[in-house]
Amino acid sequence: MDIILLKNLKKDFAQDFGEKAAILGEFSTSFSVPIGFVLSPSTFSAFLKETNLNSKIEKLLQLIDLSNLEQLQEIANQIQKEIALKEMPNELRNLILEYYNSINIEENVDLHTFLSQDNYPSVAIRLSPIIQEKQHKMHLHFLNVKGEEKMLNAIKFCWASMFTAKSIFYRKQNNITNYAMSVIVQKMINPQFSGEAKIIKINNLEIIHISYCIGLYHAVKLGLVKPLQLMLNKESSAVMHEVVHKQETQLVCDEQNNKCIIQEVVKVDKDNEKIGVLELNKLASTVRRLEKYMQSPIQLEFAVKNGEIYVLDVFKI
Repeated sequence: MDIILLKNLKKDFAQDFGEKAAILGEFSTSFSVPIGFVLSPSTFSAFLKETNLNSKIEKLLQLIDLSNLEQLQEIANQIQKEIALKEMPNELRNLILEYYNSINIEENVDLHTFLSQDNYPSVAIRLSPIIQEKQHKMHLHFLNVKGEEKMLNAIKFCWASMFTAKSIFYRKQNNITNYAMSVIVQKMINPQFSGEAKIIKINNLEIIHISYCIGLYHAVKLGLVKPLQLMLNKESSAVMHEVVHKQETQLVCDEQNNKCIIQEVVKVDKDNEKIGVLELNKLASTVRRLEKYMQSPIQLEFAVKNGEIYVLDVFKI
C-alpha cells in the first residue's frame, strides 16, 4: 500500500504512479504546485483484495459482450456500485487519513487552529491512470472535498470511474487488461483567476493562448461563464490580442458548506477582473519553462492566487 507525498515524486515514477502524478511531483520543486499526496495502484489493489472484490470484478468483466451495449452498461454500473459501497479497510483507512490530516500541518497552521473541530483541509481529488486513455477526460474528479468520510468516498468514486461503460469498452477493444491507477489528493486552491494556457502557431509565429475566468475555470467547462482570452507573443509576453467582457458570476469554493457555488462577482472584483501584468508575465514564463522542460508543446491548467501562479495540471499536446 504505497502512499507518497506528491513532492517526493519524480518523472521517472510515471510507470508506477501515472504520468499526471509523476509530472506534478517533478514540477513541485521548481513551480508552485498545491501540496498533497498520491495513492499508488497497489493501494487500489489492496482495497480490492481486502474487500474480496478482485475475483468478483474479474468474473463480471469476462461476461461482457461488446456488441451488447445494454449489458455493458449494466455490468459497469454494478462494478462501480460495488466499489463505491464497500467500506474502506481499517489499515488502509488510517494510513490515508494520516496523510490527509498532514496537509494542514505542512502549511504551518498554528496549533490552536489545527486542533479546532473544523480544521479538515479542502482538497481536490482526481485520477492519474497508469495507462492513459484517449478519452482521458472521462474519469471523475472532485473539487473542494472537506472531511475524512467525504474524502475517502471521493477516492472510491475515483477508483470506480475507471469502470465506466466507455472505459471498459475502450480497454476491451484495445485488449488492455490493466486497470491500474493512482489517485492524487491535493490542497484545494480557491483562486482569484484560473484557466488554461498553451502555445500555438499562427503564420509561423509562436503565441501563448490563454483562456481564463474569475474563480474556478470549471465554470467555463460547464458552460456557466464565457472565458476571457489573451494571445501573447511567446518570446516577449506582449499582448497581441485580447477578448474581454464583464463576468457577472463566478464559481467558488464554499469551504464552510463543502461545495462549489455560483455567486455574483462583487464590484471590487470587477475592477480587477483581468490578470495583472506581473501575474501575466509570471504565467507566460511558466508556460515557456514547462514547454522547454517537456520538450514538447504543452497545455497548462493554472490558478492565480495572491499573485502566485499555481500549476494544477500540464500535459503534452
